[in-house]
Amino acid sequence: MLRIGLASILLVVAMARSPAQADDVALVGIGETWKYWRSTSEPPVAWNQPIFDDAAWQSGDSGFGVSSWGENTLFDGLERGSGTVYFRKAFTVHDPGAVDTLTLRCDWEGGFVAFLNGTEIARRNLAGWPGTPVPFTAEASPHSAGVAEDILLINPSELVHAGTNVLAIQAAPAHGFATDVVLVPELLANFTRGPYLQSVLSDRATVLWRTPIAQSGRVEFGTDPDLADAQSQEALLTPVLTREVTLTGLQPGTRYYYRVRLAHARSPIFSFRTLPASGDLDFLVLGDSGAGSAAQFAIARHLSVRSPDLIVQLGDIVYPYFSFGRTDTRCLSVYRSLLRTTPFYFAWGNHDLYGGTEPYRTAFRVPTNDTPQLAHVSEGTLPEFYYSFDAGDAHFAVLFWPYSSQYYMRENCPQLQWLEADLAASSKPWKFLCLHHPVNTSGGHRNDDLNFNRIPDRNEVAARLMPLARKYGVQMIFSGHDHNFERFHPIHRTHTVVSGGGGIILYGLLERDTNSAAFFVRWHFTSVQLRGDTLRLVATDAQGVAFDALEFRRTREDSADPDGDGLGPAAEAAAGSRPDSPDTDGDGRNDGWEWVRGYAPTISDATEDSSHLTAFLHAPLPRPPAEIFPRQRLEGSLELRWLGLVNHRAILESAASADAEWEPIPSFLAGGPLRTDRQSFVIPPYELARFFRRRFVPEQ
Repeated sequence: MLRIGLASILLVVAMARSPAQADDVALVGIGETWKYWRSTSEPPVAWNQPIFDDAAWQSGDSGFGVSSWGENTLFDGLERGSGTVYFRKAFTVHDPGAVDTLTLRCDWEGGFVAFLNGTEIARRNLAGWPGTPVPFTAEASPHSAGVAEDILLINPSELVHAGTNVLAIQAAPAHGFATDVVLVPELLANFTRGPYLQSVLSDRATVLWRTPIAQSGRVEFGTDPDLADAQSQEALLTPVLTREVTLTGLQPGTRYYYRVRLAHARSPIFSFRTLPASGDLDFLVLGDSGAGSAAQFAIARHLSVRSPDLIVQLGDIVYPYFSFGRTDTRCLSVYRSLLRTTPFYFAWGNHDLYGGTEPYRTAFRVPTNDTPQLAHVSEGTLPEFYYSFDAGDAHFAVLFWPYSSQYYMRENCPQLQWLEADLAASSKPWKFLCLHHPVNTSGGHRNDDLNFNRIPDRNEVAARLMPLARKYGVQMIFSGHDHNFERFHPIHRTHTVVSGGGGIILYGLLERDTNSAAFFVRWHFTSVQLRGDTLRLVATDAQGVAFDALEFRRTREDSADPDGDGLGPAAEAAAGSRPDSPDTDGDGRNDGWEWVRGYAPTISDATEDSSHLTAFLHAPLPRPPAEIFPRQRLEGSLELRWLGLVNHRAILESAASADAEWEPIPSFLAGGPLRTDRQSFVIPPYELARFFRRRFVPEQ
């Protein structure tokens, strides 16, 4: 995050000599880099023209502000009389004839004057007729940020030209508020929102878009990248500016290409993949994101270079509250490129309700539940509040529990009845619950009791959900609300994860829960890979660094390896690891992986090789898992099983301490016939063998 001291009354906005390649819809998008220059005098001649050389100017990413909720570039310590700051943003237009409408979107505090290639295009809260200069000492009439305005520009074909163009904005704080400067601009061609995807399933997808004036539109789609085989579906013409089309009859796991054609313009061609009906799956999870902060934009960039099957957002989508005026600048525009190509599923957070339900319901289309309408009325809920969907081998249930003061999930309430029926009906081997309120937390919301019944809210969430999770084999529950990352040891094979560091101010540790396996105060997102019966979870911070991980196999409760870490009872006992958790020390590596490599599963990062996590994450997935358990017919032996390696022999070694010499352990099959998936070994006395490692060699 860039922080600069500034004593200027005015703020001016524009860009660099080397223009970025503009998006055909967002000619200037939110989060892009602008050039700026600070001065105590009037601006240089032609500062708002394309010919001006701004190479010596400084750089910052939009939006700009001083909000405690954050903008991308924050201005600190503003004082009167230190001069004006001018900003420039250059962009490229390839075909001006394709620009039918042009819209300047701007959220601001104070006032501004905007120029496009030197021509004034908008003025707000600053005195003077259009075209008259505004002195750098000017002050604006009061205006508070938080409601972005879409300004439709007249004669767009005369404002832009082929090649390099420059948007410049001069912004001033209001009189008496010299330290308050907020500016969040975008320049949009033909569409003011989208096109973007919603409610993508294995056989259907919904495409939404918004235009500055009401007009007809249709979606052209097909499996050919050039849309040579395109089908066309018309949007229903209504007085509202938002249009939507639901594409049906699609094939699972298939890539489709689409574009939106308007009366006099069209979008570029985008593509998406329908959800697979079965098989492996990659998905991303994040929560508490919509701050407009540098951290939110950094995470969005990391998400955009991945290719997940879907993304789940755990609530608190927009801060400080979800409103029509912030929908784009703190969500839809931030994730613009992702929303065009990747299915998103949103849960409701407490901040998403402070402005009512309509902003969320206008922006998003999610699956709905089949709870009777009368039950919704009595509960104060809606069909969009909770829902489920399938993707690959996984079933997802997205639940509604923001604050307990906003909604309380009573015993046997309609949502709980729906959830039990939903889980009971699912035959998917992997099951996930996603909601805003955590089942457990060591962070700032640990002691919340917002229904004032002297029971921590987290305990009530756990009391409602954990019995159903155990009964129906839910492997993981994701939540946000606490602005950090936390992973807990499983309870009855159900893992709980808090992933609430998507961009808002972080929360520290309040009281470490005894079942907490890992706790990090970092902006982050969480990725999950499902490969057959193996799950790998990785938490990645805003700098792109993986800082925590978990891997386990899906097993039955009566399995010899119930926690799925690759170790049976004998090995768990020998290693001192927990038989009910795949990661005893909470260091992000499962116990079996550490055990067979000679690491102690009970020793965390503080005493381990710093490359340990990197090695774990770079190991191929799935790796051959090992099951180790006692051999009943011969005391003092164990059996090692593995999968996926054909014609290999296992070599098991032991040592009395971590730095002692490794000694091979005799195999029952040494010199005899070899089964390629199983060997038995004699275990030395405990004082001689406290550390173990395993390796495979090809059978000669």
